[in-house]
Formats: sequence, structure tokens, C-alpha cells
Amino acid sequence: TTEIYTLSLHDALPISSTSITEKMGLAMQHAGVSITVTSLTDIFAFGVGAISIMPGLESFCVSTAFGLAAIFLLQITWFVAWMSLDEARVASGRDGVLPCVTHEAGSRGIVCLPEIKGTWTLAKIYSKLLASKIFKVATLLFTVALFSVGAWGWSQMKMKFDPVLLLPSDTYLRQWVDTHSRFYPENGWTADVYSETLNHTHLQSIDQLVTSFEDLKEAGGLRSVNSWWAKMKEYAEDKTDFASWQEFATEEMFPITLSDFLFSSAGAPYKSSFIFETPLQCSQPAPKISVSKLTIEYFFMDDPEEHIPARAAVTALLDTAGAPYTFSHSKVYAAWETDEIIGFELWRNIGLAMAAVFVVTLVLLANIQICVYVICIVEIGRASCRER
Repeated sequence: TTEIYTLSLHDALPISSTSITEKMGLAMQHAGVSITVTSLTDIFAFGVGAISIMPGLESFCVSTAFGLAAIFLLQITWFVAWMSLDEARVASGRDGVLPCVTHEAGSRGIVCLPEIKGTWTLAKIYSKLLASKIFKVATLLFTVALFSVGAWGWSQMKMKFDPVLLLPSDTYLRQWVDTHSRFYPENGWTADVYSETLNHTHLQSIDQLVTSFEDLKEAGGLRSVNSWWAKMKEYAEDKTDFASWQEFATEEMFPITLSDFLFSSAGAPYKSSFIFETPLQCSQPAPKISVSKLTIEYFFMDDPEEHIPARAAVTALLDTAGAPYTFSHSKVYAAWETDEIIGFELWRNIGLAMAAVFVVTLVLLANIQICVYVICIVEIGRASCRER
């Protein structure tokens, strides 16, 4: 912005008959459109992030949008005022470092190096290059190369959220996490599937849910399924006279069978998977179940393309089974949820930001062709930045 103002003011300087106020007006007339277009497109592009459901990203985008708006207002008010005072200093011949020193007309001030004169100027060199066909071809090839690198970088873009990367690399905690991951790598992620109150009427749906989990395991979607229901069916077949689980799926037999199972060697490990309304007692029917859980284990997945479909499959089973088990939880879900949100909001926000840039440019410039050029340049620059 400062460079645009300076160049515009430089263009207005040869008009010696005008006052400083008129010169600043001419400078703002030349620079105002460029500065306004750039500032408003940036403000709206960051303002789109205000609709994000991630608090950190929302705060960053809103703060940046307000910061850009403040800079724009300062540039057209505060900066212009100081630049006007500086032009008054130049007109009076005062030195830029020591304003109390006044130079004579035509003086170059305090010069440390001798003036070097030559026949070649930057304008002449630039005009020669623009007239050269070789330079034109080289410019086109360089543009195509940049576009290709940007497109390749776009295709290689991956969405992944790892909270460990937010830790400074030289901290003790980050070093401990890296060392722990190197010597004790994760073999999988355990998730607990929780239920509300359940009774004998839910056994059919629980059996269908556990069977679906086992099918998902066979298909490679889960590493293991650790369910009290599967072990209880085995216990009923081996240790009781029931031929199938349907025989104890009654109001009288289910509490007794469950109590016997939980006090057996096969069912004791699952006693902590239940919370009863009253304490569980040996040789007594199990009290009413308030909460229960079963455990599933995912494979170790470090890519959103793997863990997002895996979790979606588990969620779909819980939604369609009709069992009292309605949701699952794991400590890794926080990172997975972030990946899923980023994956959705990335393309949405890019689209909205590009739409905002196009609309603002179209309103201010009223030229569709230039708007298309601006969108292409922005996308090439955005893709190149992602590649870097």
C-alpha cells in the first residue's frame, strides 16, 4: 500500500501548479481503486472463516479481517496525513533525517557516494525486454511452469490434524511424545461403545449389532471386537442347559444368567462394563442395568482417508442397529473429528472466499474479464503457497 501511494504521488509531483492537498487527492485517485480492491477482497476472504465451527479458526479469521480493515482505514487517513506533512517538508527543502536543516534548491543533500551516470536506465532495459520475442516466450514458459507446480501442489494437498505438531519441537513434552512414539508405536485405537438402560428385550438388537461389528472386523474395518455379549453366549452354551441365547432372553432368566456370568471366570473381566442401580450380588439376579459398554479397536490409521470412513462405518452401524448402544468414544476421536471438520470446511471456505473475491472485484471494477484474471492469479498463488 505504501509503495502504491508513493508511486501515485510521484506521478502527481510534476503538476507544480497544484497544492499538496490536490496532489494527495490525485495520488489517492490513482491508488484508491487498487488499495480498496485488495483490502476488501482480503477482508471478505478472511471474513468467510467466521462461519467455521472451530473456535480457534473462527477467532483467527475474525481477528485478521478486523486487522485488515483497521490497516485499510489507517492507510487512507493516518498515513495520508503524515505523507502530506512529509510533502510539505520536501517543498520547504528540509532534510528527511534532520528537519531543522534546510537545503538549497537543486541540492542533493548529504551524499556519501559519488553520482554514477550511465546511458542505460531501468526503463530502457525493461522496454528492450518487452520488445524481445525470446523474453515473451520465456515469460510464457515460466508462467506455465508455475501453474503446473501449483496444480501439482493442489493435487498433493492432504488434510490432517495432529495436536502434537502444535507443541514446540524443543520442549520436553514434545521430545517425550516423539520418543514414546518411536519405542512404543501405537498398534491401534480403542473405542468404548456405551449404552443406556438395557434389559432382555434388547438382546436381539444387541446380537445384531455385535454380529455387524464382527462382519466389519472380517472386512478389515476393525482390528478387534471385545464384547461381553459374545462371551456370555459362549458361557450359556458351555456352562448352562440353554441351547441358544433366545432361551434366557426372558424377564426372569436374563438377570440370573447375567449375574452368574459376571461372577464366573469368563465373565469377571466384564464386570466393570456394567453400572447397576444397586450393587451386584453373587447368586442373586442382576439389578437393573443403568449403563453398559463394549469395546472395539481400530487399526492404527494416520491418514484421514482411512480413519474417517472407519469411524463413519461404526457410526452407521450404531444408528441402524436399533440397539441401546448409541455412541462410541475414544481419545483419538478429537483429532479425527478435527480432520473431518477441516475436510469439509476447507473446500467450502475456499469456494466462499473465491466467490467473495469475484463479487467484490466485479462490483469495484465492473469488468468480468479482469475478474476472471484476478481469480486465476489468486488460485495460482494459493496453490503455489500450499506447495511451499
